Amino acid sequence: VQKDVEKKMLDMLTGAMEALSLGDPWRISTDVGPVIDDEAQKSIRDYCTDMGLQGRLVAKLEAPKNGRFV
Repeated sequence: VQKDVEKKMLDMLTGAMEALSLGDPWRISTDVGPVIDDEAQKSIRDYCTDMGLQGRLVAKLEAPKNGRFV
């Protein structure tokens, strides 16, 4: 991403993330469902942790406690 639009793009991306609905994939209102298994969940969490340590995690939102959400 070009430096002159980076901040605006990241703000837009964060806003779009906040607008997503996480939950039961059978519900029409759900945008993002759970991942397929524990291995996938761990892999994504580990990646997010690594990006956070590098200062490259764009945003982090609350995920449902029940289910394999990231």
